[in-house]
Amino acid sequence: MPARLRLFRPIIAGATLRERLLACLGACVAMGLASLVTRHVFGGDLLRPLVAGPVAASAVLAFAVPSSPLAQPWPVFGGNLVGGAAGLLLAMALAPLEWSAPLVAALAVPAGIVAMSLLRCLHPPGGAMALTMGLAPGAGDGAALLTTLAPAALNIVVLLACAAAFHRLCGRSYPHRPAAAPPNPVGSADAPAAARGAPEPADIDAALASLGESFDINRDDLLRIFRQAQTTALARNDAGARCADIMSRDLISVSRDTPLAEARRLLLAHNVRALPVLEPAQRVAGVIGLREIAAAPDDAGSVGAAMTGAATAREDTPVNALLPALTDGRAHAVIIVDDNGRATGLVTQTDLLWAMARAAAR
Repeated sequence: MPARLRLFRPIIAGATLRERLLACLGACVAMGLASLVTRHVFGGDLLRPLVAGPVAASAVLAFAVPSSPLAQPWPVFGGNLVGGAAGLLLAMALAPLEWSAPLVAALAVPAGIVAMSLLRCLHPPGGAMALTMGLAPGAGDGAALLTTLAPAALNIVVLLACAAAFHRLCGRSYPHRPAAAPPNPVGSADAPAAARGAPEPADIDAALASLGESFDINRDDLLRIFRQAQTTALARNDAGARCADIMSRDLISVSRDTPLAEARRLLLAHNVRALPVLEPAQRVAGVIGLREIAAAPDDAGSVGAAMTGAATAREDTPVNALLPALTDGRAHAVIIVDDNGRATGLVTQTDLLWAMARAAAR
C-alpha cells in the first residue's frame, strides 16, 4: 500500500479512499440541499435550518455504503418515518404517566426496531429518529408530527433524490441491484462452466443459518463475491505454467481485407474455432470465427466487417489466469502478444484443458 494511503484502513471490505472522498462530496451536497429545501417549505431561520439529526446518519449509509441492505431507499425512508412514528405514538400513549420521559427513552428504540422489522425497513438511524420524536417538544399531544416528523420526511426525500443522482453519476445503481449470475451463453438452463460446482443461494442461506449471526450484506452479493474469489483462487493456484509454455506458435491468421469466404474455408480446413485478425507487423486487430461469419450482414464481404474484439494475454501470463476469458462461453482462444503488442501465439480452450489436466496429475 502506498505510504500516503497507509492511514486509510477501511473497516468495510472493498472501500477505497477515493470512494470515501466522493461520499463526502455527495453527503455535503445532499445535506446542504435538504436544509435549504426544508427551510424554504416550512420556513425558519437560515442560521438554524430544519435538519433532523438522524437524517445525517442516513446520509452516511446512503453515500458511504450504498450496497448495504440497510442503506436502500425503503429502509432509509420507511425506517426513519416508521421509527419516528413509533416514538411519537409511544410518547402519546405514555403522556399521562409521571415518569413518561424515562419510559419513552427506554422504550422508543425497541419499539422502533420492532416496527421497522415488521415492515422490512430496518435502518439504524430509525432508532435515533424514534428517540428524537419520542422526546421532542409536543410529542405527548402529537404536535411533533408537524414540527419535527414532517420536516424530517422532506429531509429524507431530498437526501434520497441526491443519492440516486450521485450514484448514477458515479456509475453505480441505487437502489443497489446485485449483479445476476451470468447466463449460459448457449441459451440452455445449465449454469456457465465457470459457475458449475459453486455454491447455490440455498448453500449461502444454510451457511448463514449455521453461523447464527446477521451480516450487513445482501445474500446475492455474498454469492457473487464467493464465485469471483473462487475464480481468482483457481487462477493463482499452480501458477507455474505460463502461456508461452502451452501456446500454439504457428499462427493461422487473416487480415481485415480477407474475404469472409476465405476465412470460413480456413476455419473448416484447419478445424479451429477462431482465427486471429492481424494488422501489418503482426499487431492484433480482432478475432473471427464461424459464429461471427454466420451473423455478418449480407453486404459484409471481408473479415473487417464481421470480426469482434480479441482477448489477449502476455507470454508470461499464468495459464490459469486465462480461466475467466476461456470459460465465459464467448471466447474460444486468447491471442498471446509480446512486449510490443505483436501476436506470437494462441492459447485455445483445448490447450487450457490439457494444461489443467497435467497440473491435476502431478
